[in-house]
Amino acid sequence: MNIFIDIETIPCQKQGAYDEFLKDARENFKAPSTLTKETMAKDLGITDKDEIKFTSANSMREMWTAKMAEIKAPEIADIEYRKTALNGAKGEIYCICFALDDGEVQTALGLDEKATLQQFFEKLEQGLKADNRLHRFIGHNIIDFDLRFIFQRAVVHGIKPKLDLNLSRYSDKAFDTMTEWAGYGNRISLKDLCETLDIPTPKDDIDGSQVWDCVKNGDGERVAKYCRKDVIATREVYKRLTFQAD
Repeated sequence: MNIFIDIETIPCQKQGAYDEFLKDARENFKAPSTLTKETMAKDLGITDKDEIKFTSANSMREMWTAKMAEIKAPEIADIEYRKTALNGAKGEIYCICFALDDGEVQTALGLDEKATLQQFFEKLEQGLKADNRLHRFIGHNIIDFDLRFIFQRAVVHGIKPKLDLNLSRYSDKAFDTMTEWAGYGNRISLKDLCETLDIPTPKDDIDGSQVWDCVKNGDGERVAKYCRKDVIATREVYKRLTFQAD
């Protein structure tokens, strides 16, 4: 049985997580070493030539850093905060979509991450009970990301996975479409691979960079729909890679 799978993740949801990044960005903000005194003066709104001339470079740099830290820190913090969505130790799973063979895509999306994981494992177990064939996970970058992330978050919540998720690239229980196309250690996005194979792209509405914004804005169903389309596209890519397409 082939299990086509994809997940969508969001940044750390612990209270105050973003504030920690903001604090760090403010405290550690530094002026680029290539920044000139004239540029700093312009950014500070200092136009008097004598004031520029008689203000030391170090003083100017201190003023520039203090001002720009307040302006730039939120942007820097947001960038770093969003990166936690790619880290199973900090980020969380928002939804998991999967399909068994050519079956309908199913969605696990609970009130919180723990409920989502429990829902996923329960739905998967029900599907596997109906078919005792050996299983194989199929997805795009699933060995290094999706399966690893699910395993890590299951550990965090103390939920024992129904199936082995610690799979290597040599395992016959996983088929990674990215690795199969690009080779081990190389990358290609699902979007680019779909375009190469003339398969409708799943990124026709949003992409991964917009998932958190949709969730924040209460548009979680849009994210789930995007995740389901990833599963459908991955299934078509798999069929092309294994010469099963009509």
